[in-house]
Amino acid sequence: MIAAIELGSTAEGFIRYNEKKIWTEKATLIHNTTMEEKTDSKISVMKETADLNPTVKKNKAAHIFISLPKGEHISDSAFIDLAQDYLKGMGFDNSPQLIYRHFDRGHDHIHIVVPTVNLEGDYNKSLNGFYKKESQKLSRGLEISHGLERNVEKGADNSKKLNEINAVKYKMSKAILKAYNNPEFREKVLSFNGTSDFIESVRKEPDVTNNYVEKFYREKGFKNDYKELSNFLYSNGLVYKTNKEELVEKLDAVYEKSTSKEDFFLKLEANNIYYANINSGYKYGLGDKSFYVNEKNLPKKYSVEGLNYFGEVVADKKEQIGYIYNSINKALPKSTDLEMFIENMRLNKIEVKLDRNSGGIYGISFRSEAVANSTFIKGSDIHKSMSWNNISQNLKINETKTPEFKQKQNNLDLKAPAAGKAASTPNTKKMENEIGKNSDAEAARIRKQLKKLDPDKGDDLSM
Repeated sequence: MIAAIELGSTAEGFIRYNEKKIWTEKATLIHNTTMEEKTDSKISVMKETADLNPTVKKNKAAHIFISLPKGEHISDSAFIDLAQDYLKGMGFDNSPQLIYRHFDRGHDHIHIVVPTVNLEGDYNKSLNGFYKKESQKLSRGLEISHGLERNVEKGADNSKKLNEINAVKYKMSKAILKAYNNPEFREKVLSFNGTSDFIESVRKEPDVTNNYVEKFYREKGFKNDYKELSNFLYSNGLVYKTNKEELVEKLDAVYEKSTSKEDFFLKLEANNIYYANINSGYKYGLGDKSFYVNEKNLPKKYSVEGLNYFGEVVADKKEQIGYIYNSINKALPKSTDLEMFIENMRLNKIEVKLDRNSGGIYGISFRSEAVANSTFIKGSDIHKSMSWNNISQNLKINETKTPEFKQKQNNLDLKAPAAGKAASTPNTKKMENEIGKNSDAEAARIRKQLKKLDPDKGDDLSM
């Protein structure tokens, strides 16, 4: 048996997920200690129990999955006994329980919903430790006591994980050889430049990394061939897929056929793809493989926020920063003033916002208009080189490189006075006028200053 525990801030999402399975005739409720029939009433019982301990702020409910190997079947009563022993062993006894038996997979499995606080108001302390290891240890014991098929031992589990890692690490080399050894694909795979040389080079040592394969084609000058070869291998299912890759592929296929968020979830159920709304967001999985992933580890469009913008382009902040960063690097070298820079950014669908005060512009922010969930991001948060001070300085430098600026400088140089000859300025003129209005001593002092500014002018002035 395989058992897994999912924790949440409330039991509501867990209960509604299982109740919906009943409505679609994909599950049945085989054990109910809440003594309630209505969904909302069951939720209330779970909430009231969890609230008996006000110190518990999160992880107030648990959603537990117990699955049997494909081909192994037991009765409802046997499943209830198994669940009761598991709950007791994991410290969930003396709590309201809902046990649902599902029929939507190729193997027998149940879902259990319980609060993490018992009827006496005590929190299940086993959840504070290494409860996943305790769950595995308990499961091995229950397999024996309930006469179930034995699961693989820990060493075998580790070997399975190692095999998974190696399968991913060497997947491109294995895919090429797999295609070459298949008469259906051999001619096509050899049509890509570099492939025959690659196959010859790995005959004695076929386990070469994906990076090695890519480097081999690149150094031979066949980078584009490798890209096309990769597309061919993937499109024909010749490349090993991890559980996550398989899940994302299935989610993408359902998403493309859906017309709304609601339609998306209905189609997930129709395609036997698990989903649930937990306290940290949505969780998806391949139930037949006991594989589950939180939304944060999937493309942004499958998150709570992303699905609220269904059908539109969404991106997390890191992705938005990357796009804006690249757009600035493209627009800034081509801009010689602020107006031109803003226009170049607009062409890349980036909106620019200037922060001003009485002293002028003091900051700059950017927002991607192509992303539905975008927000303004400060230039300095994108990169220190993209603060307002640095951008404005770059614009000034760019301006000095333009033909117009250089011509302007040439014109100023032509108007400048000859070397050693200072131009008459409003200040020197004022000083000349002051000579006749002051005492001899003050007039002498003014003449001396004027002579420093313009020796000829100083000599021309009478004493």
